[in-house]
Amino acid sequence: MPRILVEAVNIKVLGQLAINPTMSTRQKANETGLSQITVVRALKCDKFYPYKMNIVQKLGDDDLDRRIEFCENIIHQIIANLQFL
Repeated sequence: MPRILVEAVNIKVLGQLAINPTMSTRQKANETGLSQITVVRALKCDKFYPYKMNIVQKLGDDDLDRRIEFCENIIHQIIANLQFL
């Protein structure tokens, strides 16, 4: 593929990424009229790698004090015993 065409494809794919960064590579391929492998190659060329983020645990605001207390306890354990971790 000529270099100018490759750069045009990369710009097209990156434009779609800027519009909607959560869109899958399959959806980007449908939006741009390119194949999915072309979209993946364009992303990898610019050091982007597709992934799907899964949130498995919600961090609540109400347990901030418990998290701070946990960190302080760990710090004290490390100071008392350098082999703790």
